[in-house]
Amino acid sequence: MKAMLPFLLSFFLLVQQCSTAATCVYPDGTDSKYDYPCDPNADVSICCGGRPGTSCLANKLCEIGTGDRSRGSCTKKNDPKCADYCLETRSQGISLISCTNSTKKENSYCCDFDPGCCDSNRVFDLLPASPTIYAVWDDSQTKFVSVGASSTATTTSLAPTNTNNTVGDSEHTGGLPMGAKAGIGVGAAVLALLIAAVAYLFWKIHRKPAAESMPPQTPQHIYPPTVYSAGISNNSSQANHIISHESESHSRPGFRQPSELDVGRVELSANSQNQHQS
Repeated sequence: MKAMLPFLLSFFLLVQQCSTAATCVYPDGTDSKYDYPCDPNADVSICCGGRPGTSCLANKLCEIGTGDRSRGSCTKKNDPKCADYCLETRSQGISLISCTNSTKKENSYCCDFDPGCCDSNRVFDLLPASPTIYAVWDDSQTKFVSVGASSTATTTSLAPTNTNNTVGDSEHTGGLPMGAKAGIGVGAAVLALLIAAVAYLFWKIHRKPAAESMPPQTPQHIYPPTVYSAGISNNSSQANHIISHESESHSRPGFRQPSELDVGRVELSANSQNQHQS
């Protein structure tokens, strides 16, 4: 169990980091799932669409590769650090139209949702006139990276247009964005790690009781086989026969064990017979 503590700690830190990641919302609080913070480390940051060529400008606007600018989303609803342009459309991002041709000023804009806005009193000036780019989108890292104040945005005079170009969800058609794919990949990896950890713990817990429940094995002694010799067997049979014969003789009535006195008597009787014959 102790060996799993570093793994579990890293897993929970990863989950906490994913859960506390900043999310972007539009002015009405709607989630902007395709936008990313321009400054991920800031408490409050404007958000722009995560796509190649997108830049974050110092005047709180987003700029795409064609030079078009738009008001994106923000990490905190209605915060002063968020862009406060074109708030009439609060549930999505909105493109800005340059009114340089009408006002003769490079920093004059109006909101794209208002047809003919450059000829109305809805024109406003963006400051600074030539905002710097402080972050650009990096596809390999799936986030905006800071570039400091080394680059400046090039302001282009654009004729008033009424195209309904909005940022956010409408910028992405035909599949999931890189951010969504990255999120799915991280989620799948975290789930796989969690399943592996649970399976390992289950195996570890049930392995020890199973080993303890097994009865101790009694050592088995192997004895050498008994070998019988034919010669020894025959001698044993003869010995048994002699012993049996002696036992029968001893058991007969009137049987007496010969002694030295009997031998002497036999010898004396034999000598007497020899004398008579002579």
